[in-house]
Amino acid sequence: MRLTVKLIGPEREETLHAFLLRIPGWTEEHYYEKAPERWFAEFEDREVIMHSPVSIRHQAITRLLTISLHVLVQRRNVGEVFNGPAVVRLRPGLNYERDICVVPVDQRDRLEKERFSGTPLLGVEVISPATRHHDLVTKALNYRKHRVAECWG
Repeated sequence: MRLTVKLIGPEREETLHAFLLRIPGWTEEHYYEKAPERWFAEFEDREVIMHSPVSIRHQAITRLLTISLHVLVQRRNVGEVFNGPAVVRLRPGLNYERDICVVPVDQRDRLEKERFSGTPLLGVEVISPATRHHDLVTKALNYRKHRVAECWG
């Protein structure tokens, strides 16, 4: 499948600014089959959600938090730390690629080839301008609804 998208700004000019792109009409099976690994794409109730590329600062923050969390999680033997684009499937039809998540020890058996189907102990989103509302409102609400113990964003 090939999808060509041109982002158009308010003055009808092509833009490369931060974006959050929603593509409706997908099934979860199609998402896992066709969404390439090089995409940072999530799946939420029949829509593929694509984010603009993250900044170097975003990557540096994610790396620092990942290393710190890894040390803490290993010392306390409470789980395993994963980075996006690893998929967390909270329920059928709701798949997020968190920046960082901690899979609890008692749910390691829910790690599958393509995803973790369970409830993370911790979910972390390093906030970007284009995804701020989605991360702080939509995702946070879904994580609380599915009883994620701790969400940082």
